[in-house]
Amino acid sequence: GVVLTFYAAVMGAFLLLFIAWPEGYVAQVEGMSWRGWLAVFYMGIGASGIGYLLYNLSVPRVGPTRTSGVVYSWVPVWTAVLAFLFFGEPITGEMVGSAALVLIGLRLMMMP
Repeated sequence: GVVLTFYAAVMGAFLLLFIAWPEGYVAQVEGMSWRGWLAVFYMGIGASGIGYLLYNLSVPRVGPTRTSGVVYSWVPVWTAVLAFLFFGEPITGEMVGSAALVLIGLRLMMMP
């Protein structure tokens, strides 16, 4: 899985070059600050690279259903928490209720 994910990422990046060409990505890349480059490397190595590596390593240990269930079920919960922490977005009752339903669903899924 790790090798396949690597080749898929490389092929995706290669194909994105053709889509980005008409957008003038060369001029945009030349004008990037060091903070922009740091963000690109974080997204590429930190979030995507390490995230997919951990995902692929967990599939043989936990199984594909549990791995994808846990990973993708937590996305809206973490999005709400991080939006609150970084952007000051309010946590509403609907969000708390939705997070509770996610956690209940995860608990039911993890039961033997």
